[in-house]
Amino acid sequence: LDRTIMIGGSSRIPIMHQIVEEETGAQPWANADPDLAVCRGAAFLAAMEDGRVETKKEIVIEEVTAHALGLKAAGDKFSPLIPGNRPAPVEATKIYTTNSASFDVVPYQGQGRRGDVIVEGSDKFIKLKPIHISGVELGPEGQADVKVTFSVNEQQILSVKIEAPGVYEQRQMEY
Repeated sequence: LDRTIMIGGSSRIPIMHQIVEEETGAQPWANADPDLAVCRGAAFLAAMEDGRVETKKEIVIEEVTAHALGLKAAGDKFSPLIPGNRPAPVEATKIYTTNSASFDVVPYQGQGRRGDVIVEGSDKFIKLKPIHISGVELGPEGQADVKVTFSVNEQQILSVKIEAPGVYEQRQMEY
């Protein structure tokens, strides 16, 4: 690692400079306009992909999930499936248990951690499009396992797949 260049909005937060310095052992290079650097990088990438600019070095740009993606679970608690800052494409599955034949699966994106309480209207979590599920066949003990799979593709489209006895639903949404 030769140089760390801070760009974008987080580069204006002093604690971010401290964290980067602690992680890399070197002070971040601060001679770049953080907003202009983002613009120049996007223009350079577009020119490379369009064939107007060639480079001798291989440049790899990865799409990552900007925020954690998860569900509102029992007790209005956040249950993350995909943590933030994960390279896309990415997929994760969790199994939940229900005692209801009909319910809503409510996806959220956010900055929270597992177990954080989701407070409607706060900027910590953003509610995505709920998916109504009905017709779940409950077992003899009055419960059913619900398999929920989140996948994010390189275009940052979230696909939510829900599987339970008697039910299969799949939806795509931007987040």
